[in-house]
Amino acid sequence: MALNFSTIFKRLRNRIRLEKTTVDIANHYRHFTSQNRQAETEDISDSPADPSKLKLVAYYLTQYHPIPENDLHWGKGFTEWTNTSKAFPLYEGHYQPRLPADLGHYDLRTPGLMQEQVKMAKKYGIYGFCFYYYWFDGKRLLETPLDHFLSNPSLDIKFCFCWANGNWTRKWDGSERDVIALQRYGSESYKKIILDIIPALKDPRYIRVDGKPVLIVYQVKEIPAPREMCTIWREQCKLAGIPELLILASNAFDYNTPLEDGLDGIAEFAPHGLSCKTITTSKKFFTNDFSGRVFDYGDAVRMAAEKPFPDYFYAKGLMVSWDNTARVSGSARIFDGSTPAKFQSWLQTCAEQTMRNADASQHGLVFVNAWNEWAEGTYLEPDRHYGYAYLRACRDIVNQYATEKAAQ
Repeated sequence: MALNFSTIFKRLRNRIRLEKTTVDIANHYRHFTSQNRQAETEDISDSPADPSKLKLVAYYLTQYHPIPENDLHWGKGFTEWTNTSKAFPLYEGHYQPRLPADLGHYDLRTPGLMQEQVKMAKKYGIYGFCFYYYWFDGKRLLETPLDHFLSNPSLDIKFCFCWANGNWTRKWDGSERDVIALQRYGSESYKKIILDIIPALKDPRYIRVDGKPVLIVYQVKEIPAPREMCTIWREQCKLAGIPELLILASNAFDYNTPLEDGLDGIAEFAPHGLSCKTITTSKKFFTNDFSGRVFDYGDAVRMAAEKPFPDYFYAKGLMVSWDNTARVSGSARIFDGSTPAKFQSWLQTCAEQTMRNADASQHGLVFVNAWNEWAEGTYLEPDRHYGYAYLRACRDIVNQYATEKAAQ
């Protein structure tokens, strides 16, 4: 069937727009990456961080190896790098794609890789990793790197667990749509997960406060009976020879009632809890179909500085950046404008607040989002643009609270 002039014109116009957008993005990328030569590289003369009263714990993602569930829903060989490598900038000045430097697009099954991560983390003042623990009513996922870590005591860094208890979905939002692994709750499930975790709680590397192993739950609001869960966990730990357990919630989705629900306190998980104003309209987008939101990272730093300590166990937290364009493209939430200097300022505030607070200064914990959340744009591992600058910021702040022998 012959096309009329109007149809031909529309197709030609759309093609011109697409080609122009492609050229704009390409020019932006060339301009942005031309600055990469300024990235801070590691210097073998860099001195390692000193033992410190300030204990930085970085959240650690294990989704850097293929598993059957991901193969089924996203295609064979899918890992976190699949999304990260195909991201592109959405507006002028937008830092995408995020490309790793020294460690490359690694596979966590590679022998020696975790050893390199541990060495790097400790050199720059990271006290420990908080591994996401994926448990779905008896089924674990992404467990291979974690099992490797637990079985290898030469990976000498402190660690704890955060139960990532939301549904695992294709939307990355924990909803009940497009579910890959459904989370189920109940007394038997609570018992099974703690029995599975208890061997790790006895590991000498496990992070403890006053002798109590620290266990974090990501979304307490999703749990129908959190007090029952805490009771079962504590009972099972006592039976296993662990007298006390420190159960913390993240502040995800504005959660702030840990004591009422039987938990002991909060470990902050930025950017949750930050109601920043959007700056979306100030950006010059390459297309007109952006449906997400852009925030000012500097505004997040200012807001975080104003948050007081509550009167229960509380650990401050911050993020390196935040940009989930790699996962959701044009519907992304982006905190624009993170730099090593702004991150260091935020970390400085967290450290000062922690050390001024009588209770918090005793545990010294500050949680960083994250060690390696590349598809969410928040990572301490060196990339091709900033290199080791964020890691050096960690070391600089940690060294301000150095002690001859850090509290164990």
